This record gives sequence, C-alpha cells and structure tokens, in this order.
Amino acid sequence: MSDRPNALELLEEAQRLLKEELAPSLQGKQRFHALMVANALGIAGRELGSASERAARWEADLEALGYSSDEELVAALREKHAAGEPGLYQALLRDAEARAEIVSPGLKE
Repeated sequence: MSDRPNALELLEEAQRLLKEELAPSLQGKQRFHALMVANALGIAGRELGSASERAARWEADLEALGYSSDEELVAALREKHAAGEPGLYQALLRDAEARAEIVSPGLKE
C-alpha cells in the first residue's frame, strides 16, 4: 500500500488548485468563498503537519513543570497553585505562538 500522496500533500494540492487555478477565474462572492476554503485547507495542513511536534513539545513542557496532563495543570491553575510557577508563562507563550503560527504563518516576524 502506497502512502503517497499523504493527507498533508492532498491538502496542499487542493489548496494550490483552489488558490492558483480556480479562484482567479471566479469573481465576487464565489472568488471570496474559494479563497476562504483555500485558506481553511492551509490551516488544516499546517495543523496536521505540526501536530505531533507541537504535542511533543507541550508534553515536555508539562513534564518539566511537574504535570502529567493538561487537566492536572488546569486544576493547579484553578486552585492558584501554579499561577506563579517559574517556566509556566514561557511554556504557555510557546504553545500560544505555535498555535498562532498555524492560523497566521509569519505572525511572529
């Protein structure tokens, strides 16, 4: 069984076709909708492409902070045990930046 094209490659090609070949031939609302779908495919592709790396980084940050899960961190935050914990702000900022990069590539630059 071939794994090519994979899901990410299919999303990228669908986005390219919509953006570069279909959208330029459309006008008004149809063009807007085609570009909106192309953008959504791009977001889905970036999410798919970075999901395992982002999850691994977040799990490493959680472990470094002494938590085994998101739920444990959330419970500690709700009980105000973790709010001033060294490293927590940087871990949350890294995760937020990674999520923002999926929706708006180049936002950090």
